[in-house]
Amino acid sequence: MVRFARDLRQLREKVGRPTYRELGARAHYSAAALSEAAGGRKLPTLSVTVAYVAACGGDTAEWATRWRAVAAELAAANAEPSSTNDQARAPYLGLAAFEREDADRFFGRDELVADLANRVHQYRFLGVFGPSGCGKSSVLRAGLAAHLTAEHKQDNDAPVVVFTPGHRPLEECAVHLAQLLGAAPGTLRDEFSEDPRNLHLRIRQAVTGTAAETDVVLIVDQFEELFTLCADESQRARFIDALVTAATDPASRARVVLGVRADFLEHCGRHHRLASALYDTQVLVGPMRTDELRQAIVGPAEQAGYRLETALVARLVGDAARQAGMLPLVSHALLQTWLRRQGAVMTVAGYEAVGGIEHALARTAEQTYQALDTGQQILAHEIFLRLTALGEGTEDTKRRTARQEFDLDDPDTAVVLDTLARARLITLGDDSVEIAHEALIRHWPRLRTWLADDRDGHRLHRRLTEAAAEWDRHEREAGLLYRGARLDAWEGRPIDRLNDLERTFLTASRDAAERERRARRRRVRFTVGGLSTAVVVVTVLAVVALVMATRADDQRKLAVGRQLVADARAQLQVDPELGLLLAREAYNMAPSEDTEAVLRQATANSHIRTTLAESSSTITNYAERAALTGAAFSPDGKHVVTSDFDGEDGMLQVRAWDAEHGVGPATQTLRVEWKGTKLWNPVFSPDGRRIAVLGSEGLWVWDWEQVLAGRAQPMMSRRIRGDWRDKIAFSSDGQRVASGSDDGTVRIWNPAGDDHPAVLHGHDGSVYGVAFSRDGKWLASGGEDGTIRLWNLADGGSPAVLRGHEGSVTGVAFSPDGLHLASAGADGTVRMWDLTRTADAVVLGRHDSGVLDVAYSLDGHSIASTGNDSTVEIWNPDRSAAPTVLRGHRGAVWSAAFSPDGRSVASVADDGTAKIWDIDEVDDLTVLRGHQGRVLSVAASPDGRLVSGGQDGTVRIWQVSGSHAPIVLAGNTAPVVDVAVSPTGRQVAAVNEDGSVNIWKTDNPAAPTRLWEPHPGNPMLQVAFSADGNRLAGINMGPTRYIWSTPETSSAEPLAVVVDGQAPIGVWTASVVGWSSDGRRIAVVMNQTVMLWDLDVPSSLTALPGDASRTKTLAFSRDDDHLAGGDDDGTVHIWNIADPANVPGPVALHGRHQGAVTKVTFSQDGRQLATIGIDATVRIWKTIDTSEPLVLNGFRAAALVVAFLTGGRYVTAHDDGTIRIWRCPACGPIAEVLAQANRHVTRDLTAEERQRYLASSR
Repeated sequence: MVRFARDLRQLREKVGRPTYRELGARAHYSAAALSEAAGGRKLPTLSVTVAYVAACGGDTAEWATRWRAVAAELAAANAEPSSTNDQARAPYLGLAAFEREDADRFFGRDELVADLANRVHQYRFLGVFGPSGCGKSSVLRAGLAAHLTAEHKQDNDAPVVVFTPGHRPLEECAVHLAQLLGAAPGTLRDEFSEDPRNLHLRIRQAVTGTAAETDVVLIVDQFEELFTLCADESQRARFIDALVTAATDPASRARVVLGVRADFLEHCGRHHRLASALYDTQVLVGPMRTDELRQAIVGPAEQAGYRLETALVARLVGDAARQAGMLPLVSHALLQTWLRRQGAVMTVAGYEAVGGIEHALARTAEQTYQALDTGQQILAHEIFLRLTALGEGTEDTKRRTARQEFDLDDPDTAVVLDTLARARLITLGDDSVEIAHEALIRHWPRLRTWLADDRDGHRLHRRLTEAAAEWDRHEREAGLLYRGARLDAWEGRPIDRLNDLERTFLTASRDAAERERRARRRRVRFTVGGLSTAVVVVTVLAVVALVMATRADDQRKLAVGRQLVADARAQLQVDPELGLLLAREAYNMAPSEDTEAVLRQATANSHIRTTLAESSSTITNYAERAALTGAAFSPDGKHVVTSDFDGEDGMLQVRAWDAEHGVGPATQTLRVEWKGTKLWNPVFSPDGRRIAVLGSEGLWVWDWEQVLAGRAQPMMSRRIRGDWRDKIAFSSDGQRVASGSDDGTVRIWNPAGDDHPAVLHGHDGSVYGVAFSRDGKWLASGGEDGTIRLWNLADGGSPAVLRGHEGSVTGVAFSPDGLHLASAGADGTVRMWDLTRTADAVVLGRHDSGVLDVAYSLDGHSIASTGNDSTVEIWNPDRSAAPTVLRGHRGAVWSAAFSPDGRSVASVADDGTAKIWDIDEVDDLTVLRGHQGRVLSVAASPDGRLVSGGQDGTVRIWQVSGSHAPIVLAGNTAPVVDVAVSPTGRQVAAVNEDGSVNIWKTDNPAAPTRLWEPHPGNPMLQVAFSADGNRLAGINMGPTRYIWSTPETSSAEPLAVVVDGQAPIGVWTASVVGWSSDGRRIAVVMNQTVMLWDLDVPSSLTALPGDASRTKTLAFSRDDDHLAGGDDDGTVHIWNIADPANVPGPVALHGRHQGAVTKVTFSQDGRQLATIGIDATVRIWKTIDTSEPLVLNGFRAAALVVAFLTGGRYVTAHDDGTIRIWRCPACGPIAEVLAQANRHVTRDLTAEERQRYLASSR
């Protein structure tokens, strides 16, 4: 710690020994806090350290790593000597579930446990459902089981049995009941298998003679294992029957409680008896309330004699509150923080040292993995793959694995298992191994990457494991060996990941297949002369050698390509440009579906256009090094101006710019008269006539026309002290320049006037951000005191004070209309203030650390923020949505500026570079604005126009170019949920939320015809035009279908025709409906099956194969030969329905949404499928192969509708009231994508990166 503090002081010395007050102004912490940080008496917090280093221009990432190392050393030094048993005595369990014996450490769920206990007494069969990570297992074991056991404490053997199903549920049930029932496990297993009713009889026998109210309680935890691990459908059914019979028989003496992960509810519903038993006896476990969470955090520590800092409790509650699945992460972070306690106190510093809730688990796993040698890391990789069961329409789950699956004779295997167990990443049973909690699968990026890589290969391996085990259990019966397609699937696949049994099984299968081939092969003798024979043999051997060498080289390239795909996908969320470079290498090395998919994704994710760096200097000291320190676009969009420091003097460099060709070389250089001056953040006046820059020694203003003419003399120069955090701003007419200062004042200068500025007093401490409103009447300032002050420049009164940031306000920006103000804070938040109200600001979002600058685009529809976390984030001020995050800088990003068209952003960071970014993932973006509220439906008209319906009750017709105001169709007021356009574009129909239907002739938009009136409980759902446009068909919730005669060329009123005959039973109660493009057929989900109904043959109903119980949306292809369905678990399926009488099963596309799919639609040629999910992403799938979809999530507003337009364009409708029309460069032919990728990289792989990622390719 002393060395750490000394190095902090030396860092300050290197930058000229600024006073701690000056450092405080830069870091937004008090001088006392920074002085104490360098004092060496105690370790400062991570946030103070990072702020100190950033203020001194150091490498914040490097110092954060050093801080964590020091914190770990201090924790080790403070640890008690008997540390080997430390975790066994810990008040927290980490990832492990609580058991009955841990009840004294189980806090926060008292109400839920009491409710469950009451329900167990009330009902004999109970289902406890909840998402992974909500604490179900702990509630059932340390809560319910312990509570029920305590109720029977007078009995030595309380009849409460807890177990999990595993691979063989009847056997597990027998093993755990053997002692209670007084029989051998094998005997019980055979009885339960022979007749499931025997479980009920055995339990009755065991409790005969006890009190009437004494029942056996069976708690089956992790019931989902019945579907993920048990491959025997018949045993699964017998186990369910045994449990249901034991609990529901009139003479029952058993009560059954199931703990089930919520996403397996549908699996339970497939079993009639189980669904009936659970019909009204289900409990949903949700996240803890704040008070419960506080108890769970504080209670175990206090009971064990430890104390948590108040700030730590608040931090933990704030980080975890209202987030699903966080409890295992909280428990793990608490355990790791406890291990780094200071005496009896758990501290914020210890919590930050482990990475907090979000990163503690991943950090523990990664550190444990990195501590292994190379061979052990390979073993760890294989172990985790074996311990994970891949989800089939559900999330991946942990897999309890028998120890014999691992090579326990290998000393390294035992070392790796022991290391992982000591880190509490896995749990070692007497004869089994399993991952401690599924949170590890969700939150460790490396494991997610392993599972994503060659997912089909992982499934093949798991099937081989099960087949080999079955073969071994049946004394290696030859009939159980692989043959045919199952054996062929392993042709050419590496077998180094297989254990001895699996290799033996595969070898035996191949030997058996070869013997069968030889038995079938007729023996033919060939006699050839000796020389000819020799030539033939040599030739054959040469060809074989060549083929084998080529095959080996292809296999090597395939393996390296797969690894590069995994590395590229991992980097896309960290360094997208590096991810793109790796994806390009992967595709060039081994073109395949996987490498092409990652190249497309990386091209879409890479926003970088240009990187500018001052490379002429070799100076490395931050205070003196060459660096770019600011950037700004000229208002006419033709130039970019950067502020540079060459190690001796500051200067402005003028470069040509256009959106198509990017940045050109410097054409002019502007220097200031005072040597050694650094310049920061140039700013143009809104009228484009002037440019100003603030420096360490002064403020300068130039006439822009004079600059372009080659005359570089400034029109104004003033001696003032500036800092890189300080901002300046022009008034809209360019006649005033405002600057903040460290004395708490704001100065307003007249560039053409004298040296006496107007001075505004009010802030307590330095002023960092200033901004003029567009009309020039208001000036906003933000400073070290955490306030924003609004100065009325017209009347000169006292400023209005806005409070909300918890720390310094580092930047402010007015919206172009002057009605809103954006602010950046050292507390990490970006806020937007509505200046027409006095309410608190809306927090748009947070950076991972302090925010340093904020800027509005000229159209007011985007906000850019920059932060200490090395990112630029683009926000939608009209909608609270996830930002577009621009990653690539290597240090704190000081400032950002939009291009005039709002499509690009220039940023500058303390890595000495300026970068220019595209803010969108898509090209040729046209945004149509007009709807107030969500746009719920969009349809493309054949004449090239768009029709939209929105929550605001309007139906609008748009020109796709956006060049004209939309036509608003009259007469509609209710929210519009569906629109349809006739094939000629002459008619538009709309379905309203109240179920009514209107139709318009587009040449007479003021005269709608009401086709269907609102019918409570019987609303119209969807409408579709026939291929000739002369009929409109509608679906409602009633028993009858409607078709209106809607002649295209006639002015006659539409005529409703009730079609004779009833629809098949159940059609009108279906909530999922898809229309064929000709309006003749519909697809509906009925009784967990997709049904096709031909409207021209009312009695016809064709069932499609496959389970559709989770299907939420359907869509026909344009040729009506295919049907796509999206499920609530994020998966997408396609049926080939070209021959309705012979429809094969659905094909599941590779990859899935995170959550339900809400819309699916085919491209015109049927080769692409676009989907939308509740995860706010648009995904583009290729229907002709099994590659991963392209994921687009940079719209900064949730997409609600997607459709394909002609000419390779797409249209999406969004919840912020916009319609976006765009092209997808990453969706085109692969040659074009590769060219686009080449345009999106600004560098090559470094030598270090090549060694790290490509060494195995040589």
